Amino acid sequence: MKRLVLAVCALTLALRCSAAPLDGQWQGSLPTTGDINAVVEDRFQALDTGGVGTGFYEPGKGLHPYLSSVDRCGDTIWACGRKLLMRSDDGGFTWATKPVPENAPGEFTRIAVTSVDDLWMVGHIHPGGPGKNWLYHSPDGGKTWTEVLKGKVEGGLGLYCRGRERWLLQGQNGAWHSNDSGETWRKEDFGVSGFQPSNIAIPADTGTTGGFAIYVLGAVTSNPKSPARLLVKSDNGGMTWRKIELPQPDKLYFWRQPISFATSTHGWIGAADGSIIETRDGGATWTNRNLPEPRSIVALWFDTLGRGFAAVENGDLIHPSAAVYATPDCGEHWTVAATGSKQINAFAGTAPDRLIGVGTVPGYLPNDLVMILKPPSRR
Repeated sequence: MKRLVLAVCALTLALRCSAAPLDGQWQGSLPTTGDINAVVEDRFQALDTGGVGTGFYEPGKGLHPYLSSVDRCGDTIWACGRKLLMRSDDGGFTWATKPVPENAPGEFTRIAVTSVDDLWMVGHIHPGGPGKNWLYHSPDGGKTWTEVLKGKVEGGLGLYCRGRERWLLQGQNGAWHSNDSGETWRKEDFGVSGFQPSNIAIPADTGTTGGFAIYVLGAVTSNPKSPARLLVKSDNGGMTWRKIELPQPDKLYFWRQPISFATSTHGWIGAADGSIIETRDGGATWTNRNLPEPRSIVALWFDTLGRGFAAVENGDLIHPSAAVYATPDCGEHWTVAATGSKQINAFAGTAPDRLIGVGTVPGYLPNDLVMILKPPSRR
């Protein structure tokens, strides 16, 4: 009898341990900050591409390990990930699987849309390099695909497509740029020797020069043991460039430095040590807007009123923590907006009530994650 009791207890403990990452942490917990009665509201509704209310993985619906990138055009949202292209036409609440390019690699890392059905997507095999990255274009919602820059794509760290602008950032292999909707392309080195571009921001306003501003973030690796992050800026749509000096973070993972510019002069840059810097004058001066803890920042999003969100690396299965921080005042103050076993990899949105994040739920059977910002509480 004693052995039976011990066996039952061991089985119960094992079941609890295996279920822990999938149960209460899915929707997150409500953490306290200092005062035990000061509860932070969970600002996001968490679901997956199985649809509203499915929670974790439902048998028969297919397991989607993660989503790596997202973009939106109104209520139509496109997201991609491991062997996966998904479309939602209701703001992210229900999803449909769409066909990917024939003979494409198994991983899609970046997606950008210029209209509801005009898609650009980067395919990738790890480890990358020449011959292991692809750029695809579909003008009809994924019904047909064309490989772009065939044999010339050497990386896919950043992808930007708006209007007639097309940018593909390749890290140590420079960048490709088209200003005629992808009809013709040219290599761009930004006038800086050794510059490795990783992220790009093109604000919607035209700025003060009559042209439009482009910010490209990356690193200069003249000394491979000590790369320095660098921001380059164009005030005339990429015709000329100038360097903008940046404060250097304690930790530099230049391929994971999110950048968000709400206007041509107002922007933010994150880093691997939880540091965020803000400029309100186009990069002339910078102010520290660091997170409360030194967590690696994965994604940033801000609007023109300074309302913003920062997603941090949160893949520790045993000790899940804050997944997203929110600020109402440009980063001067931060609160936890989402917690639990959630890893957001990318944001897309045009306003706080039209913001969506995608990523993964870490676990023994990881599943994809969709995070939709909820309206603020009226209480």
